[in-house]
Amino acid sequence: MLRRPRLRASAIVLVLFAAAASPGHAQTRASLGAGFTVPRGNLGDVARTGFTLRGQVGLSMWLADGHVQAGWSRFSGADLDEGDLVVVGEDANVWHGGLGVRVGIGPFWVGANGFYSFGDTDDGLGFAPEVGVDLGPLEIVADHLFGDTKWFALRGAVRF
Repeated sequence: MLRRPRLRASAIVLVLFAAAASPGHAQTRASLGAGFTVPRGNLGDVARTGFTLRGQVGLSMWLADGHVQAGWSRFSGADLDEGDLVVVGEDANVWHGGLGVRVGIGPFWVGANGFYSFGDTDDGLGFAPEVGVDLGPLEIVADHLFGDTKWFALRGAVRF
């Protein structure tokens, strides 16, 4: 007797999953974007504004999108004035990848990404809340990465 409720619950979950993943509801999407980054925190002490490139592949269902992404950001080195000595900073390259989700209504959306970054800065995990707007095949995105490495980014992307 206990097996029937479990069987029914499993069947309901499978039907809902199949409906959510059906071609009528779910769509794959991809985008390539570029923009500028403003370093914050310790990175902001040794680097200046730079640029970022990011690629993203995801699955859209109803109001929510899930995605994986990878990117590269380059920050210009800052010249540090140490009294009589000026230290010329080197450019910093940061590679990053992660998983995220977006929820939106109409062209506007909010989202969050979990990141791992590595390169010329501290390697580590980060979290980036983001906001954006879809403009046909284009999107405008603003996010702020919190974690071992911190920066604000504003970028545009082409979706296909």
